[in-house]
Amino acid sequence: MQINVADITRFIAEDELIQLLNDENALADEVDLTDEATAAGERLSYLILSAGEEVESYLRGIYALPLANTPQLLKDLCSRLVIYYCFLRRVSEVPADRETSYKDALKQLAEIRKGNIVLDLAKAETDSAITGGITISAPARKFTDNDLEAW
Repeated sequence: MQINVADITRFIAEDELIQLLNDENALADEVDLTDEATAAGERLSYLILSAGEEVESYLRGIYALPLANTPQLLKDLCSRLVIYYCFLRRVSEVPADRETSYKDALKQLAEIRKGNIVLDLAKAETDSAITGGITISAPARKFTDNDLEAW
């Protein structure tokens, strides 16, 4: 799942995002979050990847992955996860509003997983590996119920 800085800055000011990712204490004007060649850009790219993987873990088995197009709802949820991750790496205590936003995003993802929120995406193919079915192979029992009744 791909989101970008513009998606994230719908939920947080770019200056605040830079402060959370600028470990080198460079001037804000010198930090380019869109450039993965910079340290802050690389950090943001990693957090986007992590959040995308978390979102996709809720979709796996329900929707065909990778997604051909990303609905705005998923971009918004992923952005909220990225912001939470940014705070986690910089502060000892995440602000309450960011904590609530993160928990709400996870609740919405759980509702998608349960099927209570339906996305306009291609459904995943179902087979035993996806639906959680288990196949077991084992040798025949040596002692059947009839053998054990005598004891």
